[in-house]
Amino acid sequence: MGQKRSVLTEGHELLIGVELAGANRHDSPILCPTLEKVARFGSYLPEYIRVDMDAGYGSGVSRELLTELGFD
Repeated sequence: MGQKRSVLTEGHELLIGVELAGANRHDSPILCPTLEKVARFGSYLPEYIRVDMDAGYGSGVSRELLTELGFD
C-alpha cells in the first residue's frame, strides 16, 4: 500500500495543485486531473506553457492529452 502524488507547480516551484492516487497505479491516468488544475487561473495564464514530466508519462495517450489541453 502507498500513495502516489502528481504535483503541479509553476516555474518557481509554487504549488498549483496535487492529485492523489494509489501507489500501484500507472502515472498517465492521473495526468488529466492534475493538468486540469491549471484551469482555475483562466485568462491569467501565460501564452506559452511548458510541461516537464518523467518517462512514465511518455505514452502517445499522454502526448495527445497535452496537445488537446494546449500544453507543449
